[in-house]
Amino acid sequence: MLNKKLMVGLVAVAACFGLGAASLAGTKTTPSHGRVTVLTYNDGSGQAIGRLGDIYNGSGKREYIGCQHSDDGITLCQARNEAGKHVVCVTDSAWLSRAVKTLSPDAQLVFHWNARGICTTINVTHDSAFAAKQD
Repeated sequence: MLNKKLMVGLVAVAACFGLGAASLAGTKTTPSHGRVTVLTYNDGSGQAIGRLGDIYNGSGKREYIGCQHSDDGITLCQARNEAGKHVVCVTDSAWLSRAVKTLSPDAQLVFHWNARGICTTINVTHDSAFAAKQD
């Protein structure tokens, strides 16, 4: 059985999460600096972040982000920011490919790669705070 001090702590944490969720209701987020962020590190690894709806709806002419999965089991992710910095990573991981299959026009895509250009993580987030793609 949990002791009383631990139980009070857990209730406090749960209350904070409940209040946090309530305060985010109806929140809309916009990028503060460009719609595609490309970060590369000294060792050649890096990450790219973008929200597909914001990119599609935005005024940028050069930026994009996305991933493709082919029938031969290869997944390729690439991004280019408005400044023209282009990055690509590939993987044959079935686990990472599952995330790509959930990608939608209204999602946020984040992918990381190692120094050899291999995708190490692919995260797809669907959130009501993100702008939807508009035609």
